[in-house]
Amino acid sequence: MEVDPQSRRQMGVWAATAVVTGEAISLGIFLTPAGMARSLGSPALLAAVWWRNNMQPSLAADTLSP
Repeated sequence: MEVDPQSRRQMGVWAATAVVTGEAISLGIFLTPAGMARSLGSPALLAAVWWRNNMQPSLAADTLSP
């Protein structure tokens, strides 16, 4: 089967960058929590770690903002 060169799909630099970025974000969102839950063992400890990791940047932003 021969493909017509004009009908071939191509991905530009911006589209390829978006795909790679999306994959990296999805790995961080979906795989990291499962690994953390497995290694911490306790749902309460997992919630505390997530709360701390979410509050630290918020408090830093409040402290550093004019």
